[in-house]
Amino acid sequence: MSLFKRFFIMALSLFAVLVLIQTVYAEMLRINDPATGTMVKDGVIYGVNDTFPASVEKVYAFTRIVGATTDTFVTHKWYYENELMAVVEMPVRSNNWRVYSRKNIMPEWTGRWRVDILDEDGSVIYSLPFTVR
Repeated sequence: MSLFKRFFIMALSLFAVLVLIQTVYAEMLRINDPATGTMVKDGVIYGVNDTFPASVEKVYAFTRIVGATTDTFVTHKWYYENELMAVVEMPVRSNNWRVYSRKNIMPEWTGRWRVDILDEDGSVIYSLPFTVR
């Protein structure tokens, strides 16, 4: 085989691998700007904190989803002391999409909370912990 043919085959193989890597990476959802807070208005979260008083009535989980190449969805799973309390599924319709969910908090629900953010396949892509005191 000529040197040119070997170089061409090697370059073509490398190109195919790079395209595959880019495709896989592009389809991976990533979380930017994760936060918990007390209100969301006009796509902005307010009262951002990771600790809330027992008197808080609602906590919001806000996430910006980056990397979607097609319409998909994410799920927020709310856990209190490792017990599943709520599941909220939300659409993601672009490669830079903001979503939020909220949970009513009873005054006696003090302790450790978290919101797991799952992709369409059910894999946890981020976990957002907070505490109610």
